[in-house]
Amino acid sequence: MPPFSNTVRSASEGAERILHRVCPRAFGYRLQSGRAGWTLRVERATDAGWRAYELPVDPAELSGSLRDAAVRERLSQAWAQQLGVA
Repeated sequence: MPPFSNTVRSASEGAERILHRVCPRAFGYRLQSGRAGWTLRVERATDAGWRAYELPVDPAELSGSLRDAAVRERLSQAWAQQLGVA
């Protein structure tokens, strides 16, 4: 099992790459681990101002998205719908 800091780093990199694909405007994000699992808090610009979203995420899947285009595409499509940009 990789050290926790490596897991956070690669999961964050995966999340950021996907967010750059799906968010046509400015965004900010924070990846957090907690008792109930990992969440990605995204704040993004909309025509009505900034909106915040919380998405449940799997850090292994986010890390995998760095190497696997199919995972990256699946997450991109799901997040676009959840973030209201689809």
